[in-house]
Amino acid sequence: MRSQIPAGDIHELIPGGAHTYSRGDDQFPNNAPQYLIRGKGAQIWDSEGRNFWDLSMGLRSVSIGHAESSQLRFINKAISKGVNLARPVFDEFKLAEKMTEIIPSAEMVKFGKNGSDVNTAAVRLARAATGRKFILRCSTNPFLSVNDWFIGSTVMNSGIPDEISQLTLQFAYGDYAEVNRIFSELGDQIACIILEPYGALIPDVKFLEHLRITADRYQSVLIFDEVISGFRFDLGGAQKLSGVTPDLSTFGKGIANGFPLSALVGKKDIMNLGGIKHSDPRVFLLSSTYGSERSGLAAALWTISFLEKSDVIKANIEVAEEIYQIFNGASLAHNLDSRIQLLGPAINPTLSIKDETGEQSGTSRARFLGVAIENGLFLPYFSYSARHRSKFVKQFRSKIQAAFSDFADVDSVFHSTNFGETKPVFRKYN
Repeated sequence: MRSQIPAGDIHELIPGGAHTYSRGDDQFPNNAPQYLIRGKGAQIWDSEGRNFWDLSMGLRSVSIGHAESSQLRFINKAISKGVNLARPVFDEFKLAEKMTEIIPSAEMVKFGKNGSDVNTAAVRLARAATGRKFILRCSTNPFLSVNDWFIGSTVMNSGIPDEISQLTLQFAYGDYAEVNRIFSELGDQIACIILEPYGALIPDVKFLEHLRITADRYQSVLIFDEVISGFRFDLGGAQKLSGVTPDLSTFGKGIANGFPLSALVGKKDIMNLGGIKHSDPRVFLLSSTYGSERSGLAAALWTISFLEKSDVIKANIEVAEEIYQIFNGASLAHNLDSRIQLLGPAINPTLSIKDETGEQSGTSRARFLGVAIENGLFLPYFSYSARHRSKFVKQFRSKIQAAFSDFADVDSVFHSTNFGETKPVFRKYN
């Protein structure tokens, strides 16, 4: 049964037609769901009654599954005592204590509601701790913050003064020479290095070790953005796997199975600058009416407990590796391996789609995502949950084969379909 959807154009009411740019129309083919109505486990349903296996999982934020009954009961019990109170609730202490137990860099914890909150707070702390102004960020990471220090360093920098943009310098992941060059020229002015330690690339532990050594040598602050890798690669984050401990690190997404919560954690001597029990100049770190509302805290407590008591992370990685092989095998079988591939680590891969000339192509991407949708797969990303298991793998195998067939077959009913064109989020003009 089709659900009632509102009349009119959502773009007339909401700039961009969504509250996250990566949820916008320009990121999807023309046949993508206009509205999603509900999700359960690893599946979603749209306003036209269509059902899909979901590999986006709430922009990678849903680590256990959509609408988990036991989580909802746990949260409802917590919020029945009041959602937002005027002094700290005990859940804040319990969650902060738990995070200091499992995350190597966590000596103190501050909660926010999204990755931008905590990344910007980390940068502010680094500047306060060092008295320096320059930020060195990884250009390979697609997104670090909505705030000016990051957005000003992208091509979509309208509204941000050049004076701010010029304070953020960039290096590519794995580029030792560029990092060394920048530090040799400006080392005593660089407040911090910030990057996703793994991101969408094959991990380079030696490079992370080099950044740690360089930060120590120049007394800069090393910040790991673990918003994606945290609670997905390992319960203690990529930093635990790599053995490289940053000064500050940030978490979000998988921390609360889709509920709004993020966290900044780090060394006490830096974190405490945002506190009220020291004699140094005060740092306005994070202050939010909703930073400690109970639903997010309860969601995270439940999620971490679930992860600790189960083999979800290990099993997710095993499923990810199997899907990785199935996908790239299907691409090879249809002679499309030079154009369509999953790249990088299986648990957080990049979907690379090129045209016949070998260039990344928004038209080809829209077409492939479109035929995947027609075959019941919603896969703008590849993110896994506890509900992606044997039934999903079995159906994925047949559905992705069908999607590749539809993409490759010039006689396919979908071959002449106008699926539109996807576009990069960061571009100068629409």
